Amino acid sequence: SEFERSDLSGKLVHHILLHACPVTGKRGLAEEMEPETGTETLYAPEALGTCAVSGARVTPDKLARSEISGSPCHPQYLKRCEVSGVLSLPDELRVCTETGHRVDLRLLTTCAVCGELALRTVLRASPVSGQLFQERCGVACELTGDLCLPEEIAVSAVSARKVRRDRLVASEWSKRL
Repeated sequence: SEFERSDLSGKLVHHILLHACPVTGKRGLAEEMEPETGTETLYAPEALGTCAVSGARVTPDKLARSEISGSPCHPQYLKRCEVSGVLSLPDELRVCTETGHRVDLRLLTTCAVCGELALRTVLRASPVSGQLFQERCGVACELTGDLCLPEEIAVSAVSARKVRRDRLVASEWSKRL
């Protein structure tokens, strides 16, 4: 018969108007098919994947996956974390303000003082609160030498030294630390 049904829409059309998908073998009208980005070869829409970076629609064999999110992407767009080595989408990486390395966002922590992102491994934990901060943001206790968050340090009214607040005792007479 000269008329056949489209596998995609079920429309009965002249067989010469049907295009076969190279992946699925399904046949459909040109307007039911989707052109692959770059080649313009027609495919059944379900035979193509979308690159998470460029939005290009291509066959799955032309896509790789982010090791972080699993999102499909043209291999040329994948970036390697400079610490863990995992392949990821560009927006899954951030710059560590301490090292300058582009790293997996999951490896970064926000500095409790300045709010910048840095690798957990280069941050210091406050001996008072345990909060993580960049060394350059800390203040040294002149009594213990401990590096603390600025709000954990106070100036002693007696010695005028910068001391950890938890080491100061309020004067009964003046109520000052």
